[in-house]
Amino acid sequence: MISITLQMKALVAAAFLLVPDEAAELDPALKPGFEAFQAGRFDEAARVFAVGAQAGKEAAQFALGILYQEGKGVERSLDTALLWYQKGAEQGHLPSAYNLALLLLEDPSMEEKGARWMLRAADAGWEKAQLAMGDLYLDGRGVGQNVREGTQWIRKAHDAGMVEATFKLGMLCERGIGQEADPKRALAYFEEAANAGYLPAMLYLGAKWRTGAGGPPDYAKAREWYRKAAADHQSGAGQLGIGEMCEQGLGAEAAPEEALEWYRKAAESGEPLAWNKLGFFYEKGIGVKADSARACEYYRKAAEAGLTVAMFNLSVFYDHGTGVEVNPVKAIQWLQKAGNGGLAVAQNEMGLRYLSGRGLQRDPVAASAWFQRAAEEGFENAYVNLGLMYQGGIGVRRNLSAAADLMARAAAGGNAFARVKLAEMVYRGWGAEAEPVKAYAILLGIEERTDVDENIRELAAPISAEIRLRLSEKEIAEAKRLSKEDFEFGRTESPEGKRPAGG
Repeated sequence: MISITLQMKALVAAAFLLVPDEAAELDPALKPGFEAFQAGRFDEAARVFAVGAQAGKEAAQFALGILYQEGKGVERSLDTALLWYQKGAEQGHLPSAYNLALLLLEDPSMEEKGARWMLRAADAGWEKAQLAMGDLYLDGRGVGQNVREGTQWIRKAHDAGMVEATFKLGMLCERGIGQEADPKRALAYFEEAANAGYLPAMLYLGAKWRTGAGGPPDYAKAREWYRKAAADHQSGAGQLGIGEMCEQGLGAEAAPEEALEWYRKAAESGEPLAWNKLGFFYEKGIGVKADSARACEYYRKAAEAGLTVAMFNLSVFYDHGTGVEVNPVKAIQWLQKAGNGGLAVAQNEMGLRYLSGRGLQRDPVAASAWFQRAAEEGFENAYVNLGLMYQGGIGVRRNLSAAADLMARAAAGGNAFARVKLAEMVYRGWGAEAEPVKAYAILLGIEERTDVDENIRELAAPISAEIRLRLSEKEIAEAKRLSKEDFEFGRTESPEGKRPAGG
């Protein structure tokens, strides 16, 4: 499936056909229902719309379908909502057909029927349905996957003035989906959508110019789009983007005080990442006097909003008693929530806790399961820890081949500890035939670097010396050649989990 489809959302009563003056022009008898809905008197609205729906008024059938879908003024019933949407759709009411299609598409067994209703609305010229048909063809939901057909429907929605479709065309063009990639043309689509006030396009351009995706960064343009998003939409993400640029000194000297103010604005807009940033600033005393208690509260806000890195930070505070009383139970609770939310560093730390028995009953099997989850997220330290479990048969069946593979993954990412362990495995033939030359090549990167942790250097030295005694000068030369060609050496880390930096 193509993963750039925009989320299709049902039309809700507050957003469509529920402006009393417009409703009255369509059917004065429904005006009291629309007025009651806007005032939050849903029981009254339901009574008015029920009368109109029974009388065959399509706008009333649509509105009643919404009330049943949302459970406002009536007991929530998707079956009843479907019934009223279908009655409206059968009369040619396009919003009813659109909502009917979306509800049907939620059931895999009804996708084809849902796509047929969506097609009816799209063929009738309704741009929301045209964009939705584009998504359905791109994903192959309810219809055969057909990128060309999908692109044509999205283009129809764009030609009808739908700004979301303009943004989507930019994404297709940039990624070369159904066409040759054309960054210049894609940029024109993004700018068209952004200039029309489409917030996702503004934020996308801000991020694009900031990171230089597809070309050199342009920090002035990045700030311009972030500021426009912040000014026109009071966007927390836009405010956050400006704050991060001020913090990192992108396009100007670093300005932590200004960054702090933008983070405050973004936090007031309800942006969880901004709460986490404020927590970090108050924890470290960046642009403001350090205040651990206040930092803890900001981390808590972000954590309660579902931000996993903030959950991890809050866990550390409870663990160390920073800004709050030490509470091992809450520390584990927040750590586990972060891990279950997919944060790899938290998953790795849960593994270490179960392995050591710190704050939890020691359980090597559970430890290996947590390390496995973190490894699946690509976390290098988890590769090392899981590799050690397989090497020693701790919590898992001993498997030297699996251990060597995990160490190789971590070593490829530059983990120095993993490189030493991998060299030892290759040298001793653990999990495969012994290859002393290759093992020595793996270790050479450690010997030749000056920024490797001394403990790791000491760990590597006796193994390296032992291997060297077994090699001829010719084999040593071959190992040096292999080292330069096959084993680029990167960053160094110990296998213990680390706290994410900076929020």
